[in-house]
Amino acid sequence: MAASPSIRSEDVRRLLAEVSENEEKLEEHEARLELRLEKLVARVQDSLKFLEVEMAGLQDSYKFLEAEFQQRRAEQAELQDRCERLKVGFEQQRAEMEVTTKRLDDLCQFVRVPNCVPSASPGPRVQN
Repeated sequence: MAASPSIRSEDVRRLLAEVSENEEKLEEHEARLELRLEKLVARVQDSLKFLEVEMAGLQDSYKFLEAEFQQRRAEQAELQDRCERLKVGFEQQRAEMEVTTKRLDDLCQFVRVPNCVPSASPGPRVQN
């Protein structure tokens, strides 16, 4: 049988020292990682606060623009209504003018005013 190599106490002490050193390095590395993580979390929280402020500003702008849009829509509806009323008034006046023109033509024919030109012909109605 082969004899197993013996473990020397100085080898054990050296290995224990390496393990202890590695544990210290690991703890230092974990501490640095925790610090970096805390900094990242703080940056993310700051970014979130900034975005919340920006979002509130955008919501205010949206509300303002929505109100402006509604006002413009109401103004447009009012202008369209006014245009329709003007159009109706214009058509009514045109119809009244046609009736008046017809009456004048009839009157010219009936009275036989000299130099009276019927409305169908261009130019002034009474020529001097």
